[in-house]
Amino acid sequence: MSKLTADKISPEIRIFLSGSVYKGAHDIRESEFFWSEAEEKMLKECIPGISIILINPNKVVIDQSRYIERFRADLEMVLESDLVLVDMRTKKGIGVGAELMMAQYEGIPIVGLCPDGSAYRKDGWLHAFVGGLVPYLCDDLHAVAAWIHHQVETGRLPRSCGNHIPQAASLFGLEVRRRVS
Repeated sequence: MSKLTADKISPEIRIFLSGSVYKGAHDIRESEFFWSEAEEKMLKECIPGISIILINPNKVVIDQSRYIERFRADLEMVLESDLVLVDMRTKKGIGVGAELMMAQYEGIPIVGLCPDGSAYRKDGWLHAFVGGLVPYLCDDLHAVAAWIHHQVETGRLPRSCGNHIPQAASLFGLEVRRRVS
């Protein structure tokens, strides 16, 4: 029986969706490189009794020529999340690696959508940086949802921020909005 019952307040979990960011009209990558609306909806529906807030950097419109603004915005979103869900089904760029490194450094849980046969995991091989930065790998969104639900039931999520000021925030001049934990 789930510990998340109607008499308990539904926890709120902020999930940063790490993955490719659309670079504008010249970006010719297929839609499979980006988180889709259907995947976002499915993820929310697969985690009953938990208020899910998805933080998708593709929904923050920033002129790509303002690269420092994009850099800061993405990293601030990572720091404000309870966990990072990284899409590793297709090849990703340097930004995803930076997001993972920051999350790992700040103790933000990371789970990867990285099925066997994907760009970073094939026939028993796993990319070294995936193995080093992503402690939990799932084959599909249902497994991701089950993992998140378990983390909530065992009290590991939402993470407690307390008065902690992320070291990365001062290092990169980021403004992290505090949440009441």
